[in-house]
Amino acid sequence: MPTNRLRRIAMFARFPRFMPRADPAGDPVATLLVDEEDEPVALSRACGEFPALSDALAELQDVVVPLYRECDAQALLEQNRHRRQQVLLIGGGLMTTTFGLIQAVLVGQVWPGIAVASFGAATAAVASVGRQSAALDGYLTNRLRAEQLRSVYFHYLSLEADRHPSRHAELREQVTAIRYGDLGAAR
Repeated sequence: MPTNRLRRIAMFARFPRFMPRADPAGDPVATLLVDEEDEPVALSRACGEFPALSDALAELQDVVVPLYRECDAQALLEQNRHRRQQVLLIGGGLMTTTFGLIQAVLVGQVWPGIAVASFGAATAAVASVGRQSAALDGYLTNRLRAEQLRSVYFHYLSLEADRHPSRHAELREQVTAIRYGDLGAAR
């Protein structure tokens, strides 16, 4: 069954990818963070429809969007890694349990016990590596940063009437603090 058909089934919609996915088509720099019917809006189209915001949109595309895309891509990567680890743990637990059942049925056989020990050790190793990789923490940190950058983006647009000369420097400082600084200080 092709992957796109499999993903239509609700149970597999968020199933992790085991092979890296190629970047989606299109120029992410030329698109805004604004979506219309799940499609990103092009910068040129938005500037044409809202000429009063064109300077602010261009500035946001230069300052905020590259860092947002970086955080978003890293969050998606870490999320997929965490989900993949969880699927491997569930599969390892299933195999350990299955061979434990077989061992209970085939009392005189040695091989089910060896399989139980092997699958149990492999599952424990995956759990240990998963804990050390901190994929969930990496996902949560990068997702929080991406959403804070998105918030700065829209907040900046909402204050377009308030044009102070220091506004551009403040935007750069705030964006840099969110992306590279302590998350508690950026709030």
